[in-house]
Amino acid sequence: MVHPDQGNPKQRENQKSRSSSSILTPPNIPGYCTQCKDLGKLYKAASVGGLEKVQHHLQYKKHDLDKRDKEHRTPLHLACANEYLDVVSLLVVKKSKLNIWDNENKSPLIKQEQCTTILLENTAESSLMDIKKNTAIHHGACGRNVPSVNKLIEHKANIEAQNKDGHTPLSLVITKNSPEMVTNLLKKGTDMNVSDNHLSYSRMALMLAVGGELIGIVNLLLQQDIYGLTAEKYAICSGYSMLMIFTHTQFRKKGSKLQ
Repeated sequence: MVHPDQGNPKQRENQKSRSSSSILTPPNIPGYCTQCKDLGKLYKAASVGGLEKVQHHLQYKKHDLDKRDKEHRTPLHLACANEYLDVVSLLVVKKSKLNIWDNENKSPLIKQEQCTTILLENTAESSLMDIKKNTAIHHGACGRNVPSVNKLIEHKANIEAQNKDGHTPLSLVITKNSPEMVTNLLKKGTDMNVSDNHLSYSRMALMLAVGGELIGIVNLLLQQDIYGLTAEKYAICSGYSMLMIFTHTQFRKKGSKLQ
């Protein structure tokens, strides 16, 4: 958890730079990079999990529950980002707006997956996109948060959503070498044949895994038994002879499907 006034200014600037970049490098940095002096009283209390202080400030009508700070964040954004579930619950009960964006077009649902259940059960939209067109499923999948991803899918989030770079949640977790999340998305019915549409050639899920020499994930994908010799042919053309041999001698003999 990143405390609002933790670390020196240079560290905070580096964190801010990383958080505004692609979620691939790295994904889901928790918290916001803030200084308490930049925040009003209600924002400070929400950002550090001060439930009693939040309750106190909400007694006064002068505190607008959905007023945004200079980075367009509401108290709910700050509480969600730092996983203060009791504060999040209070703000939701007090009718804080759930589908509201910060300056990166991130809703509270996108900013921190641990609050997913609370927000979704109170009608937060499951498929809102941030400035890079990443949805909450992109963030949850890249952060390897299986329960949150499943909860989003239960609430009709688009499992095939593509971000600004054409990545689906499945292609993201393949590039991050996350077999557990790949397995989970496959069980939930994601389409392995969705291509990254920003490329000049088609990169299906299996091609990504073979190209990255991610043997465990290649195994998972081949167990779906829909590719035939595609992986082996691709491995030969790409020069991955060891992987080709491994897939041919090990995976095709098994041929089992995910249960």
